[in-house]
Amino acid sequence: MYFNCISTFIYENHPRHLRHYFSPGKVLAAKRSESMDLPGKWEFPGGKIEGGESPEECLIREIQEELAVRIKIIQALSPVEFSYTPGKIIRLIPFTATLESFDFHLLEHEKNCLVRGK
Repeated sequence: MYFNCISTFIYENHPRHLRHYFSPGKVLAAKRSESMDLPGKWEFPGGKIEGGESPEECLIREIQEELAVRIKIIQALSPVEFSYTPGKIIRLIPFTATLESFDFHLLEHEKNCLVRGK
């Protein structure tokens, strides 16, 4: 099976009153809940592209469904392909984005946090 998926690196853009939570150089990661496939694993939020949906539309929908926040897409990055298990190939299209709303509601994930890149 072959899946087209998206993921996002949500970073930086934040209102003044949330600077204690967000800081430059960090991106949002979310821990998968027990009700999800691969429970307990950390990921950059995203999901599967549905029929007739562009990668950008998918990303906006998935972030709203998973975190109940709005994002602004900055750019697409180079896609990568990998396999979690034999016969299941994932084509991942990563994006960078910033938050446009900041009231997180974890609708699918167990928790979220900010991680600093190298």
